Amino acid sequence: MEYVVYIPDEAKPDENDIKVQLSQWLFHVGDTIEKGMELVEICTDKAVYIITAPVSGILKKVLIQEGQFFSPDNPICIINTIDK
Repeated sequence: MEYVVYIPDEAKPDENDIKVQLSQWLFHVGDTIEKGMELVEICTDKAVYIITAPVSGILKKVLIQEGQFFSPDNPICIINTIDK
């Protein structure tokens, strides 16, 4: 099943019109990820955040590229979950 990943609310800027920058992906498409692993680093106007994987699975698609600015409400990637 596909799981669409968004940045968590605690990493979103206080103002709605502030963009977030994706600094660095810590995995590549096709990599296996375990829930809770560090997935991506983002920068807001106030801090740097490491976003952890909300589910276990395989990174299927990156929707935001490194260095790209994006709205905090946009999805950042898709993970194919692993049935256990």
